Amino acid sequence: MIFGKNIGQLVSRLAQGSAYNTHGLALCATQSSSISQTLLPVMNHFMVFSANLSTASETTQKKMPVDSTSAPNALLSTLNNAADNSVILPAAFIDSPGKKDADISTQAGKNLLRILQSSPKNKWDDISSSYMDMKKSNMLAKLEPSEWIDIINEFSRLSAVQNKADVFPTLWEGIKKFNVELTPKLYSALVTSVFKHDASLVSTQQLQQSRLDQEKLYAKHSKSIDRSIAIRSLTRKIMQLKSTSVFSLGCEIFESATTANIRMSLYAYNAFIQSCALRGETLMAEDAYSGMINAGHSATTETYTSMINVYGIAGDAFNAQVWFEKYIELSQTPETMPFLAFSSALAICGRLPAAIDVLVRLMPSAMKSVSIKSINELLSLLDQRLDFEGMQLLYDTLNKSPELPNPSPKTYSLMMNAALINGNLNEALGYYSRTEISYLPPYCIGLLGSTSADIGDLDLSLKLAKELLSRNQIPEISHVVGLVQGLYNTDPTGARSMEFLKIIISKFINRSGNIAPSASIDRGLTALITCTATNSNIRCALDAFLFAEAAKVYLSQPFAFAICMTFKKATPDAIAQLTAVDYHALFDCAFSHHNPRSEISSQIAVRLFVKKVFSSMILHKLEPTQQIHETVCKGFDNIRDSMGKAEWLVLVRPYNFDTIPSAALDVEKKTSSILKQWRQPTAPPVESTHNDESKSMIAQLEMHCATFEIKEALSLFKRISDAGQKISLSVLQSLMNSLAKSKDHASIREVIDISTALAQTYNTELAIQRAQTAIYELAISAYLNARDPVMALEMTVEAVKKYGKIPKIGVCLALFKRFDRFENISVTLAKHCTDLFQPLIAECGVTNLTPDVFSYMFRVHCITNNIVEAKSLLDLMKKHNLHVSGKSLEHLVHLYVKADLQADSLDAFDQYLDMTPVLSISVFNDILKMYIKNSKDITGAMGIWRVSRQRNVAPDANTLIWLLSGLVDLSNDVGSAKKLFDALTLPAGAPGSAGFAIQPSIIHYDILLSGYARAEQPDMDAILELYEDIQQKKCSPTVMTFENVISGVCRAADGSIRIAEQIRNLMFTHKFSSTPEIENSIMELYWKLGDQVGAFQIFDRLTTEQDADLQPNIRSYQIMITGLVKCGQRERAAALLDRARRHGGYPQTAVDELEQIILQ
Repeated sequence: MIFGKNIGQLVSRLAQGSAYNTHGLALCATQSSSISQTLLPVMNHFMVFSANLSTASETTQKKMPVDSTSAPNALLSTLNNAADNSVILPAAFIDSPGKKDADISTQAGKNLLRILQSSPKNKWDDISSSYMDMKKSNMLAKLEPSEWIDIINEFSRLSAVQNKADVFPTLWEGIKKFNVELTPKLYSALVTSVFKHDASLVSTQQLQQSRLDQEKLYAKHSKSIDRSIAIRSLTRKIMQLKSTSVFSLGCEIFESATTANIRMSLYAYNAFIQSCALRGETLMAEDAYSGMINAGHSATTETYTSMINVYGIAGDAFNAQVWFEKYIELSQTPETMPFLAFSSALAICGRLPAAIDVLVRLMPSAMKSVSIKSINELLSLLDQRLDFEGMQLLYDTLNKSPELPNPSPKTYSLMMNAALINGNLNEALGYYSRTEISYLPPYCIGLLGSTSADIGDLDLSLKLAKELLSRNQIPEISHVVGLVQGLYNTDPTGARSMEFLKIIISKFINRSGNIAPSASIDRGLTALITCTATNSNIRCALDAFLFAEAAKVYLSQPFAFAICMTFKKATPDAIAQLTAVDYHALFDCAFSHHNPRSEISSQIAVRLFVKKVFSSMILHKLEPTQQIHETVCKGFDNIRDSMGKAEWLVLVRPYNFDTIPSAALDVEKKTSSILKQWRQPTAPPVESTHNDESKSMIAQLEMHCATFEIKEALSLFKRISDAGQKISLSVLQSLMNSLAKSKDHASIREVIDISTALAQTYNTELAIQRAQTAIYELAISAYLNARDPVMALEMTVEAVKKYGKIPKIGVCLALFKRFDRFENISVTLAKHCTDLFQPLIAECGVTNLTPDVFSYMFRVHCITNNIVEAKSLLDLMKKHNLHVSGKSLEHLVHLYVKADLQADSLDAFDQYLDMTPVLSISVFNDILKMYIKNSKDITGAMGIWRVSRQRNVAPDANTLIWLLSGLVDLSNDVGSAKKLFDALTLPAGAPGSAGFAIQPSIIHYDILLSGYARAEQPDMDAILELYEDIQQKKCSPTVMTFENVISGVCRAADGSIRIAEQIRNLMFTHKFSSTPEIENSIMELYWKLGDQVGAFQIFDRLTTEQDADLQPNIRSYQIMITGLVKCGQRERAAALLDRARRHGGYPQTAVDELEQIILQ
């Protein structure tokens, strides 16, 4: 058999040998579906199998028939010593006169069997392909059933090692195709092989599923995001195992044998029953058992174990007990497995005490003793089912009963694993102390290592990691990340973390022997670089990069991006120590900013970082090297950013670097692209169709854009367009970016008009429309890059009106994302976004939209007060099972509160609390507003305040406003309001401070002052203290401030005219005029002090005041009339009443009340 290049080499060699006749050519079984007639003579002597087997080669040369006329030894020597190291095995058949088909098939079967017995594990694909080719060429047509049995058994052995199931259907098809006599032994071999393999797959799947459940529970308790990779890996494995099931094929074969009344072997029946047991198929297992008895077989221990298991997995404890009792009655020497199966069945059915009794009391009475292995098996089952209480019960029983064996290391490891998964670290450490680390399985070591690193026990975590490394295994991700972070916290230089990572990297390189990614190493390196950003340790970050690069470790894009972030946060002193080699590494990492899914914005991010690094390099008097120049040019070519490359060439003009075309850069060593994720080209370069002159003009245009020479760029663009030359979209994008930055809207409009006119020269209508739409998309992207979403939206609306189609999805998503960060959105813009949203859904589908798009649309509906559309959008998301983000729920709460929909507000707020990990105080403020302003419910408001404190959400100034308003306006509890005010505003550490140190505003002071002023007996000292505090905090008082202060001073028991008038006079320094309310307060104090003259002076000043805003109001007349009546001067009071009536403008009811005062 020849694979790949071997067939061409063999045929060419044989064709050159003129002395060879037809019988001297090699048999070539191709991998195609049919064998060419021209190659049939070539397929008559040898089969060449591409395998690296030296022992097979020696055997071949001894057994190969030697014929001086047809197959000389030279041919054998030539083929065996071929450059591709192919191995020559004996021919499938020899096409000589008189040779029978049966002999040919027999020889082919022997050769196939020899290959199966001698081939290594990693040649499975070659072996299965060899079988398929031999089957297609009918070379196995005359094999005897016994020969098929040998082939089936060997395939079964290899498939068990390789976990492959695809060969069994082809074997069954081949047997049916060649009409092989289906003997009982052949049926037995097929059924046994298929169901044993299926049982292996199901068992593995169940174990992986239990591991997945444990991982999810551990991730929940530990709150570790690094477990997500393990969860995804296990999920993929489980899906793969489900897809490779061969149970239906086995049932088909078994049914065929039963229909033909074939008496299969006992092993075949047991294999079928075991496979049914693992799936809980009770009826099929019972039928198979009946068939086995009818066939004259007797049930074995394995049979009874499977029958007990099938009812246990099906949840039928009664029938499991029936089969167990049947086994006890018929068995003279009971064995362990049925007891363990019955115990497991009871545990699965929820009867754990009975399950323990089977092992603790029943099993020793029947077998005189019970081994710790049986106890551990039940513990393992409970562990898989996450029944930790059951495990503890069994463990306690084991310790209390002196008749039972002592716990083994596996017992302790199972209990420790359960404690870790359940989040009980102290308990897990207790079990760990009772066993030796060498007995622990890798998974258990990984969990304990991760947990101990999280709590800061670095010595234990490091010891566990070294134990795994001594077993030639890499610690899992969360273990490595936690340990790296912990070591860095103890040693901020990063030396200990880097030393640990170097040990892992060296072990990984030695183990793998080639270039391959390792998630643990990558995440560990990224964790180290993230730590370096906290203290600006750029030196450690670059050392880690240079070491990993030299060690040829696969590096991910997040790793390089984290290095860039560390550089951005680094101190000037740390940056001053960098060398040219360090800057070369930074330029290399710069291209990790690129994201193919957001092509334009990420290209700009790359350019900005490259410029930042270059500026830093020049600032510290370092010159870029040729190597740096090549790295940057190669990077811009990879991300297809000609504009960025042009800007770079402008920067390095003074250094006269050799100009290297893009094509020459492609011959650079591939190691960089293999080892660095961000260095892999995103797309092949596009071949240019321009002539040399137009290329030169376009390159010059790019340079003008790079140097921001707008007039020159626009002039050159017109020249190129007038010449009828088409300009690439990337160059056009660069020009529009430059124009958008300069806010030259008229020029952008001109570029659009010229470009769309040139697009009319395309051949088809579809090409014209695509080109015109693309031009508008470039303009929209340019405005988005210039942070002008308003113009971008206007361009989008214009494009939709012109061409009846929205821009491409990426542009629309970028537009929504930019608007989501935009603070001031008018109602008109919001309505435009609403008009764009529905076509966007129709274009890309609801499920393909990102969460920030939905978040922005909820914000739009909040601006337009469109509750109906907001609820409709929420229902749409629920219909498609989409996650409603915290930001979306935040907008919903705000919308519902604004519309005074209390039930909807609270419902959205509850969802927000449940689904949002990081809560925003603005949402709590909305709910506080609802309770205080809308519902007037101070109890509900204080409940929300308590929830915010329980969830550790820090209050802000608005929170304090609503709480003070509720306590003052609704509860009239100004004392509690003042205590809350002090707790939230006092500096951290001050007596009574809650540590938030909110900066108070005049609004807070006004609310407190109004509370004091409205009190039955105002506290003048507290009021004046607040007023002094306002002055010290340099808050600008309002008219309301003075009104409340003066009102409180005047109504206090020890009110002072002098203080009141001093404060009133201070109003003029703040450019405020007095108000009737202030004058009324002072007037009322005069009457209170019995100074009728002073009161009339204030009143007369009000009546003679020219300012219309300072005229006496109805309250002024009320104060004066009440004072006069109390003095017995009713006539004078009546005169004031007539004056109030003549004044007009006052409510008649209020005037009537003044008359009642006089009459009383």
